[in-house]
Formats: sequence, C-alpha cells, structure tokens
Amino acid sequence: MPRTLLDTAETLTGALAALADDHPDDPALTILDREGNSRSATLGEIFRDAQCAASLLADRDVEPGRVVPIVLQTGFDLVSAYFGTLLAGAVPALLAPPSQRLSNLDLYRDHMRPVLRNARAAAIICAPELANALEGDEQLAVSGTAVLTPNDFPATSDLDIALATPNSVATIQYSSGSTDVPKGIVLSHRAILENLRAWVDRLRLDRSDVGVSWLPLYHDMGLICTLWMPLLCRYPTVLIPTPEFVRRPGLWLHAMDRYRGTVSFAPNFAYSLCAKRVADTELEGLDLRSWRLAVTAAEPILATTCRAFRERFEPFGFRASSLTAAYGMAEYVTVASADDPEAELQIERLDRAAVVESSLAALAQDGDPNPLECVGVGSQVRATEFDVRDADGDTLADRRIGMIWIRGSSLFDGYRDASSGTVPDLVDGWFRTGDLGYRVGPQLFFVSREKDLIVIGGQKYSPQDV
Repeated sequence: MPRTLLDTAETLTGALAALADDHPDDPALTILDREGNSRSATLGEIFRDAQCAASLLADRDVEPGRVVPIVLQTGFDLVSAYFGTLLAGAVPALLAPPSQRLSNLDLYRDHMRPVLRNARAAAIICAPELANALEGDEQLAVSGTAVLTPNDFPATSDLDIALATPNSVATIQYSSGSTDVPKGIVLSHRAILENLRAWVDRLRLDRSDVGVSWLPLYHDMGLICTLWMPLLCRYPTVLIPTPEFVRRPGLWLHAMDRYRGTVSFAPNFAYSLCAKRVADTELEGLDLRSWRLAVTAAEPILATTCRAFRERFEPFGFRASSLTAAYGMAEYVTVASADDPEAELQIERLDRAAVVESSLAALAQDGDPNPLECVGVGSQVRATEFDVRDADGDTLADRRIGMIWIRGSSLFDGYRDASSGTVPDLVDGWFRTGDLGYRVGPQLFFVSREKDLIVIGGQKYSPQDV
C-alpha cells in the first residue's frame, strides 16, 4: 500500500500543518446539534482558526511547554483552542466542562482546583460564563494565569507554528478523578502517532470511511479516535456535542444514517442506552447498512448489551459483525488490543465458582444457570505486548486470571508532577494496568478492574455482576 502522512509524520503539529498546506479544501469536520443543524469546515479553515488561537496565546506570553487547560463543549471553538495551543508550542489539557452533576459552580471549582494546581496553568481557555466564575478565585489557579475565552481569539493571524520533536509533550490527559485526585497523564507526539497507526492498521481505516461520534473530546478515545484519527486519515467526521446525545441518544443513530457513517466509537453504556431507551417511533426509516465498525471500548463490555444492540438494530441494517471490541487506557494513549474488524465477538461463559475460588477461567457447563460472561477484547495491536501475571509478577498460563501488564511504543511518559518522581506501576518498561483478565492464545479477555471488586462474605464480585 502507498505510504500516507500518518506513516511518515513525526509530530502532530507538523502533520496538521502539512495537511493544511497540501489539502486545504478537504472537507474535514461537521458539528451537528440536536435540531439537526450543522456547520462544516475544511482542513484549511480549521488550521487558520487554530493559528488565531495560537496568536492569542503568543500575545499573552504563554511560553512553549506550559500547560493550557481547555474547558469547552465539543465545537469549533474547542477544536481551534486545542490545535492552537499545540501550534503555539504549549501543551493542551482538555477538561470536562460543568455537567448537570457539577452544575453548581462552587462544586465545579472544588473539582477543578487540584487539576489546575497540578497543571500550573499558563492560561485557561473556557466559555465566558465559566471565565466570570474563575477570575478572582485565588485558590483555583496559580498567580498570573490568564483566563481566556474564544471571544478573545483574533480574526486573523500569520503566526509561525512552534517546532516540536517526537518526544515533546503533546497533551496532558487528565483522568476522571472519580475514585481519586485526577492524574495528569503525559503523552508525547510519538506515543500518540504510534497509537493512531496501531488503530488504523487493525481497523483498516482509509479515506473512504466516514466517522460519526458524540464522545467528549476531553476523553482519550474521543480526542484520539474521533478528532485526530479522521484528520490524519483524511476521512470526514461528524461530531455531536455530548449533552445532545445524552438528551436524545437516537441523534447518534440518525447521524450514522444521514451521513452514511462507517465508523463510530462508544462505551458499553451508549449501546445499552440506544437498545433500551430509543423509542420505536424514532427509528422509522432508519438505515444503518453503512455502519462498518461499531467499536466498543473504554469500559467493561457486557455480552448482554452486545446482544441487545444487535437484536434491536439488525432489522435496520446493522450487521452483527460490525460490533468490534477493543481494550486500552489513557496511559497507553487509547488502544492496546482490538478485534479484527471482520471477526465476530468472542463471548465466553465461565464457571463462576472456578473464577471466584481458583482464579481460573474454566468454561461453564451447558445448562449452568448463572455463568459469568466475558467478552474478548481482541489481540495486541502493532508495536504492543501484553502479559497476564500473578501478584508476584510471574506470567500466568492461558485461562489463569491475573493482572494485565502492557508495554510498547504508545506508553505514556509518566504522570505530571508525580510526588516521588516515579510511577510505581511502571516496572522495567511494563505498565501494571490494575485490570484483571486472562488469555486464550492471542485473545485477551477482560474480567474486572482490580480496585472495583466487591467482597461479600469472602467472595469477590465485579460491578457488572450486580
């Protein structure tokens, strides 16, 4: 196959500039709202808007390498701010904007403080209403942090882009902080590009594809798979702001139909939501025959959800083989293992007693009334190795359940400002994921997050059992 820009790119900024120079009129991005209204932009327009955002940061004396948190909903302002920060030589960190759960701005400020202290932000780019709440909060940011909004972006700019190297920090990906203080995961240009190559190689993506997504761009799968991947593969993508999907899940399905989408990424809950909550009346005339890859990842994949989604949408042209399982984490950019796109999902029914008592993934007998179902998450992607080990760090045989360890070219560079300067879960180049699973030949099966296990009467249960 002929080499592409993704094959040869050394930095994300260099790749973005090359795309804008060589293919400025390529249709690249469409933003869709709940009413079905849309706005589109070409590669050239996206790059010019990013230059304007970069010019603002340069005018505010934001130095290369400084972190710039970006707190915006999915839209062209966010895309301009993110790419502009990179073009200015600074390091973007996309953060979740206030949600309904954190709609009280006092609660949101409490949530933000540890992140911004960790970032030592040179500037923050956010919506005007949030900027008003943040300015003057001495506990929230370090002294001298500029609070900026998209309204501050100049209309034009001829700013030269800042040079980066493959090992330069490209993004700080903050964890959700749902169980601990959010960690700043440091990702280099090299690691992100290597992971993108792994995705494209496994899923066989090309210019004929069309992406559709509602994933938030502050999530690693959203940022990498639904923004960077389409741009560098030069296929168009449609983004739906996440709150619009939550209010109306059917919007995602109808966007797949309207734009003849071929690839979309989503966690298990989204497939479950569509299977259970979208009314029959909303599905009239729906045509999902174009949907080639429905990638499910980012949280435990439930066999019941996969069956329910397939059964609900096969009458509308959705193919069972389109569901494609993958596994990864932000510390490995996104993906470490994934199914072949032509393969059927691998679902095993396990003897629950053997799993709980012996950490053995023994197959359940026919007629077992209460098996534990596990979904295979594919084999390791290119330039990646994984292993399943016991508590002493020794490799386990097939079907023995233990900790999943990963190493490869997409591994993160550590956590920003780790207290000891080291990461205890990095051992001799391997990352201890904290996830439990088992292998059957090249196939990996995910069982549970170790820290999520629930112990009742000495027996262990994963959250998906409940």
